[in-house]
Amino acid sequence: MRFVFGTTNQYKVRELAAILRPLGIALDITDPIDPEETGDTIQENARIKAQAYGRYVGDTFAQRLMVERRCSLADARRFLCLDQAWVISEDSGLVVPALDGLPGPWSARFDDGVFEGGRLVGHHPSGRGRDEIDLANNRRVIELMQGIQQPHRTAAFEICLVVADTDGNVLFESTGRASGWILPDLIGNDGFGYDPIFASDTSFGKSWAELDSMRKNLISHRRKVLQDFTAWLAVQIKR
Repeated sequence: MRFVFGTTNQYKVRELAAILRPLGIALDITDPIDPEETGDTIQENARIKAQAYGRYVGDTFAQRLMVERRCSLADARRFLCLDQAWVISEDSGLVVPALDGLPGPWSARFDDGVFEGGRLVGHHPSGRGRDEIDLANNRRVIELMQGIQQPHRTAAFEICLVVADTDGNVLFESTGRASGWILPDLIGNDGFGYDPIFASDTSFGKSWAELDSMRKNLISHRRKVLQDFTAWLAVQIKR
């Protein structure tokens, strides 16, 4: 059994691998693809990505097997099913009630989006790198939250993790959430995404970007879904 992580975000690769490594689960990384995330929720986008990556990995592995075994595509697909290659993908986002739930499912591209009533109505890709986009996303949230005081600065990181097979069938799905609030400015140099503007009781009021990776992994929304995943996986292995 092998697991392939489908993502274009290398920060997520490192964080997921660090959490799974003590459990003896190693991740393969596939070529990055960029499926169009047309869902209106984090859950919908997680399924879209898992299914797209699953089919992509299936096609890629099958083509390799065709060459190695000198067999037909149908036979390669059968060998692939026996190999049990599963794809893990996820979507996560920052949900801020005071902003009608934004950035939500559009968290990764928030600064490039045009929104009305909490929904995306336009998108103008800037072509910036991941770090530049993250910084711009954070600054946009801070700007929109100006003048909003506690207790109305609440926020939550939400995540949906999906496992799909190489035909794009969803095998497992779990959601997680970590509650906190939005800070008035960026604080800290670690983490990624919205970590510099997010704090929680479990981080003792510090931004998540002030935490080392071990501490963050113990309290993150990602940990909860991975606990669900490992429990599900244990059942699959016993079958």
